[in-house]
Amino acid sequence: MTGTRDLFLRACWLDVAVRKPGNVSVFSPGHRMQAEQFVASARAAAGPLLQPGARIGQRIEAAMEATLQAVGCNTNLGILLLCAPIAAATEREGACADPAALRRALHVTLEDLDIDDARAAYRAIARANPGGLGDAPAQDVHDEPTLGLREAMALAADRDRIAHQYAHGFADLFDLGLAHLPAGLP
Repeated sequence: MTGTRDLFLRACWLDVAVRKPGNVSVFSPGHRMQAEQFVASARAAAGPLLQPGARIGQRIEAAMEATLQAVGCNTNLGILLLCAPIAAATEREGACADPAALRRALHVTLEDLDIDDARAAYRAIARANPGGLGDAPAQDVHDEPTLGLREAMALAADRDRIAHQYAHGFADLFDLGLAHLPAGLP
């Protein structure tokens, strides 16, 4: 069976293996970045992201720091934000039995997010300084959070697709993505 680390690295490789208008790929560098940096950052981030028993915020912050140490820029904040809850959910008993079991485990994982997760994720986001971040009227990542991570993400769900996943149980993954995944892919 393919391990979680291998699956994560494969997904990150696939992200740069295809042409996407306006994004970095093996066919086109961009934004002063090259595909090799994305692959190197995935390798660096895998350990902290997949650390058994770690909180979601800890995973995000440690993986972002490993990325910055490896490549000196933000190549994967969005991936880390999306993968951290999924990685934690897969550690729950029976979570990998089928998509429905993973969805249930992810629901419990998201419900468990707290203010410490928000603090760590805010630090990671601010440190990564993604393009288009801007300022938020409430729960801005440059301020001290007063809500748990899921509640803070819910405030941004109408303007940020990653935040939307946290607020809506990763519906895009389960209702759109998995429904269109070709047979035979892990």
